[in-house]
Amino acid sequence: MQEKTQLYRWAYTATWIGFGFSVVILLAGCAVSLLSDGALPSSVLPVGDALLAALRADGAGLISVGLFSLLVTPLVTVVASIIALAVARDAKGVLAGLGVSLMMVLSFLLRN
Repeated sequence: MQEKTQLYRWAYTATWIGFGFSVVILLAGCAVSLLSDGALPSSVLPVGDALLAALRADGAGLISVGLFSLLVTPLVTVVASIIALAVARDAKGVLAGLGVSLMMVLSFLLRN
């Protein structure tokens, strides 16, 4: 039972760190965009371009990185759960987590 509690704590922590990071980056991007351009960007940058733009403190880049991290947070949570389940030697849980993460990655790659 202790291992399950630790598993939930890992997943909970990973989720809150991801969402917290996303919110901070999104708010920073909104502030920079509004202060520099007087408006929010009308489109999201591709990930590679967004990272470079965010490093330059560009509002559109920060917003794009914030949105990407918001989308990736559930996957990071599932990976944290898989690691915790592997440490607890829960093979069924690991397989279930791998199945969930595979579906998440496939749905992201196959989106139209």
